Amino acid sequence: GSDYDVGEQIYAGYAMATLKLGALTLIPGVRVEHTEDDVKAKLVTATSTLTQDYNSFSNRSYTDVFPGLNARFDATERLVFRAAATTAIGRPNYPDFAPSVLVDQTASPVTVALGNPSLKPYKAINLDAGVEYYLPGQGLLSAGVFYKRLDDPIYTQSPLGVSGTFAGLPLTNVTVTQPVNLDVAYLKGVEANAQIRFTFLPAPFDGFGVAVNYAHIEGFGRGTLSGNPTRTGRVPLFLQSDDIGTAQLYYEKYGLAIRAAYSYRSPYLDTLGTSAATDQYTDKNGQLDVNVSYQVTSELTFFGQALNLTDAPWRRYIGSKPQLVERERYGYSFRWGAQLHF
Repeated sequence: GSDYDVGEQIYAGYAMATLKLGALTLIPGVRVEHTEDDVKAKLVTATSTLTQDYNSFSNRSYTDVFPGLNARFDATERLVFRAAATTAIGRPNYPDFAPSVLVDQTASPVTVALGNPSLKPYKAINLDAGVEYYLPGQGLLSAGVFYKRLDDPIYTQSPLGVSGTFAGLPLTNVTVTQPVNLDVAYLKGVEANAQIRFTFLPAPFDGFGVAVNYAHIEGFGRGTLSGNPTRTGRVPLFLQSDDIGTAQLYYEKYGLAIRAAYSYRSPYLDTLGTSAATDQYTDKNGQLDVNVSYQVTSELTFFGQALNLTDAPWRRYIGSKPQLVERERYGYSFRWGAQLHF
């Protein structure tokens, strides 16, 4: 029942120009894309056989135009300002728009997973601005701000207590999960990045360095979603944490490379319910990983990895953190080996 077949063809062309006006560089351009989709799926009913072929079909085509402008201003040799106004497309994942119906009667309540052949790709209008400062030796400091508008953003909806006929099977009081388009979403944020190599230290300490990046994102989606009851208004951003960051300490010299990285993300919405109280979230996560490698010769490198040294759990909840849905722990893992370069 989960078998599907997708044929997608994308035809694209673009035109651009590069304009040099002293320290200012402008790159205007436009890209045109034509997309054709042909999708097949299987609806499994009480009369289905093991040799059943595809019996649910969908096809569509659409054409989009994406103008954009990028600007760069070299204030000094080390100080660079950037800005951009761009447009883009985000196509649905293939399983999401396959015309499939999967019924799980072993669950309580019964669950139905639907594909959505009417699912639209989302369109983005992006405004970005940033500044970069290149440090003497090896290093970079940068900061940026951004604003985005997304038309037809894609969410996963899971209303409860639905009744209807699915793949010929009449069902009542079931949970239906399906990807859907919301009307619009907005997000804005700031980001910062620092990469510093301690080349000013005496050998062998000049191989040390740090890399830190952080982004804070705010935003919301807005629209009307079918369900029981119908949901209208603002909802949180989908699959988007408010805070994301990574901090790394590394050493690279004499063929030895050691890197310890801690990554963090705050909670994010992963499934829309019929109200804020039934929305499902993936909880925050922080994880420490370490990678070590030693290049013996230009052809031979030994390496080792230690993953999730903090034993960070994977956790999901409904509405608020005490309403636990899932909690999984994977412990830490190690991997080592050798690489041959030809």
